[in-house]
Amino acid sequence: MDYEEILKTISCWMEAYTPICDKDDSPLFQLEPPATEEEISAVEKQINRRLPDSLRTFFLCHARYLKLTAYFSDDFSEKLPPAIHSLFSAFLELSLDDLPSLNESCQESIRVCLAEPEHPSAAQLQNVLPLTWVPCGDLLVFDYSQDAFDPPVLYLDFYAAEYHLCVLGHSFKDFLERYTAVGLCGTEDTQMASFLPNKTDGIQPDCLNAKLFRSFFFSE
Repeated sequence: MDYEEILKTISCWMEAYTPICDKDDSPLFQLEPPATEEEISAVEKQINRRLPDSLRTFFLCHARYLKLTAYFSDDFSEKLPPAIHSLFSAFLELSLDDLPSLNESCQESIRVCLAEPEHPSAAQLQNVLPLTWVPCGDLLVFDYSQDAFDPPVLYLDFYAAEYHLCVLGHSFKDFLERYTAVGLCGTEDTQMASFLPNKTDGIQPDCLNAKLFRSFFFSE
């Protein structure tokens, strides 16, 4: 699936969510025009790292900023079966311009919360770059220790709880495709957990919970 198709699918989800959101809290989907090579290079200079290849392509060819939000009404949430009852929203924000400040905040939080030499993830965390923030205070990050050019997307939990450093996608594009397929289900680990059978294989768009959730909106 290419990025144009992914963006069309995102738009379809946002339309599908409109009837299940409260009228005063309708879904929001924002895109800003692509960035230039010079703008991307300037950000890379600030973070002292080349962006992952597939994220670079997204910013350069499709959008420098993407944001979507949809908060499900209580009436709809009450209809969800126990297996997916934790789903209450769709959310994602990607911003080229915000990456330097996000990276600075990420590195400071790692130093404060997770950087003790004896911490099991201390060495791995020296090679992460944040992709986006999570409303609960955590982050989605790239792990350059696994791939220097197009690293996987992981969940970073500052309390090192169950889904800390869980793989969500094997590259940015892979993550975005998987995340879109399950309805952009909110970036909190408690929501994505419905589609994560383990910590290494990423979001599973064809798992039973994903099919169950999609059945509320589309026929497969």
